[in-house]
Amino acid sequence: MAKFAFFNVPLHAHINPTLPVVQELVARGHEVTYYLTEKYRGPIEATGAKFYGYESKIEQSSSNFQGHSQSLRVPILMVGDSLFVLPQILENVREEQPDCIVYDPFCFSARFIAQMLDIPAVMSRVTTSSPSS
Repeated sequence: MAKFAFFNVPLHAHINPTLPVVQELVARGHEVTYYLTEKYRGPIEATGAKFYGYESKIEQSSSNFQGHSQSLRVPILMVGDSLFVLPQILENVREEQPDCIVYDPFCFSARFIAQMLDIPAVMSRVTTSSPSS
């Protein structure tokens, strides 16, 4: 069976849609490791996936996501957080040797790792839609 590594930013709206996918992969016999902050250990482990924790500056800066006046700060925060997270997880990913990396588009560290370690990667994008009138 395949070995997957999931990477996300520590925000519920980005994580929650991935949990059924992770649970289904595990149910089908695949090995899944989910890289995320400690706050999300419970929901990740409930899927049957292996949890690997890291520290993030995003949780410490959650006020940066409030209002449109902060919209330019969010991409800068994401890049900075990715550079902070990358050294915390790189060696573990190298040791795990996943067959595929699945990552949120705001999780730049995962894309960097996929390129550095030459691992196929799939971007998982959360979208919302408004009800039709």
